[in-house]
Amino acid sequence: MADKSKKASFTQRLVAYLIDIILISFIVSLISLPFIDQDSINNLNEDSKNIATKYLAQEIDTKAYLDEFSSLSYQLDRQEGVVILITIFVSIVYFVLYQFYKSGQTIGKKIMKIKVISEEDTLSINTLVIRSVIINSIFYQIVRVALVSFINNSVDYMSIKFALEGIQNLIIIVSALMILYSKNKKGIHDIIAKTSVVNI
Repeated sequence: MADKSKKASFTQRLVAYLIDIILISFIVSLISLPFIDQDSINNLNEDSKNIATKYLAQEIDTKAYLDEFSSLSYQLDRQEGVVILITIFVSIVYFVLYQFYKSGQTIGKKIMKIKVISEEDTLSINTLVIRSVIINSIFYQIVRVALVSFINNSVDYMSIKFALEGIQNLIIIVSALMILYSKNKKGIHDIIAKTSVVNI
């Protein structure tokens, strides 16, 4: 039974989150394996290293480096489009459906003996969707798929992608600091979704 008076600590939540992310990454890697052209990805990664080496050796200027880097990153994201889609699907199944049917617990939360509760009513799928879209990068991944599908200019794509990445990372950092230092131990996702994470 959840103890509503005892909020989960930052350390408990962090460890649970890391367990969940490792698990999600493993599942996505397994499912994605048949769909990935590993040779193309390896070649693009090698080209990226070569461009970085040339830039550091001052063989190319900053503009040439950024143009090449943008182009290679764009191609790499297009190659990994299926992986992004699988990541979105697995994240929704795990952080929304699985957590809903397990009464607010993921595997990481179960190990750490904590759970998500709603502060207004019983925990709903809608509440978990709101939390996950904000903190589990689902919205960012959906936008990333849309960008790589519809934007053909690699420089425009990278500019928007980096801006979105910055916003997502800022949300995670600010949420972590809020959980660490605030009295109510709530991140941005908890405040918006009206949830708390408590000990069991």
